[in-house]
Amino acid sequence: MNPRDLMDDYLIEMKEGKNQDYSHFDFTDLTRITFDLFVAGNDTTANMTRWFLIYMARFQEIQEKIQEEIDRVVPRDTLPGLEHRNELRYLDATMNEVQRHCSMLPMGLMRCAAKDTKLEGFDIQKGTVVMSLAALSHKDRTYFKDPDKFDPSRFLDENRKYFPTCEWISGLWNREKTMPRGAIRQNGTLSHNCCSATELHLRTS
Repeated sequence: MNPRDLMDDYLIEMKEGKNQDYSHFDFTDLTRITFDLFVAGNDTTANMTRWFLIYMARFQEIQEKIQEEIDRVVPRDTLPGLEHRNELRYLDATMNEVQRHCSMLPMGLMRCAAKDTKLEGFDIQKGTVVMSLAALSHKDRTYFKDPDKFDPSRFLDENRKYFPTCEWISGLWNREKTMPRGAIRQNGTLSHNCCSATELHLRTS
């Protein structure tokens, strides 16, 4: 069987693992993976792109800086791609600031306490389900100066190189950054193309 997509690969693993004593591959997990694929892989990317366009239309000066960076990094007659990501540092910083400022995903994933613990004076018993409030962390003055201000430069150091201050949100969603790595890559490519193709404005009546 030649696998055509994720489903084929999964079914192959299920078939090969039938005679094993224990396997993670079953129809229950397949249902969960399919749900994650549509919700986490589709909705977050669409929402991130939507919010990015809104912010670019609102903050024209930031949009112009991103356009200048794309014009400088990406050759003419070439669409921006993943190979340009490391050099598009201001765009990456802006994407992080959009996610922080709008709190697109205001709450983290549910976790279960593996043991009795104490946090900030509160006792958390083993087995307690806990959930982080990412939106609160995003506007915490302890970590962000002028948290209500939209300022991509907070994610850059003095050399204008990308500075991974996404530590503030690590663990809220996964072990990467704000979203799974694949979603970040896809959002980045979409954002590059949006900025390189069109100048955005807000319509005023």
